[in-house]
Amino acid sequence: MAFLTADVVEDPSGKLPFKVVIKQGETVLAEWPVKSQAEGHQQLMDLVHDAMEDDDDDNDDD
Repeated sequence: MAFLTADVVEDPSGKLPFKVVIKQGETVLAEWPVKSQAEGHQQLMDLVHDAMEDDDDDNDDD
């Protein structure tokens, strides 16, 4: 199985100047526009943080 990657890239033809792109190999799993690279990086960090919290909640049932 291919690794997941996430990046904030320029999007000259998009609604906003940048977009967040999450891929598995060459397959785009998700993408959304953002105003800046900093905003995109923060959203990715929040996404990972929230996923870790959700995982911790699941483990509390054990």
